[in-house]
Amino acid sequence: FSRMMILFTMAIFVVMWIFLVKKGRIIRGELWLAALGWSVLTCYVFLPKMHERYDYLAVLLLFVFCIAFYRKIIPAVGILLFCDFCTYENCISGLNAVPRTVLAIFYLLAYGYITWRLILICKKESGIE
Repeated sequence: FSRMMILFTMAIFVVMWIFLVKKGRIIRGELWLAALGWSVLTCYVFLPKMHERYDYLAVLLLFVFCIAFYRKIIPAVGILLFCDFCTYENCISGLNAVPRTVLAIFYLLAYGYITWRLILICKKESGIE
């Protein structure tokens, strides 16, 4: 299963690279911040043996990006922050207010939304539809 997830993660990066580079789309300026956050988030979500502490950089970068430049992903970043809060609340207090399966579903939905918005931004910025 671990090898399959590593290959799947690599496939996600290859598909995004083909979409961005081969199609002539360019990542400029503040989009590098979002692309970096998305890359770290992709590794956290799909690579095996990743713990919640590994998503700090991704959530921080995406939070700064959405507050400073692109407010349309605020709900998704809010979901990421809420999921992190619930995970740590469970570790600290032992309460399991939200089941981990539910958190995982919402986290994946937020990841998908951020990916979709990043693709739309890159398409718009490069002027290629």
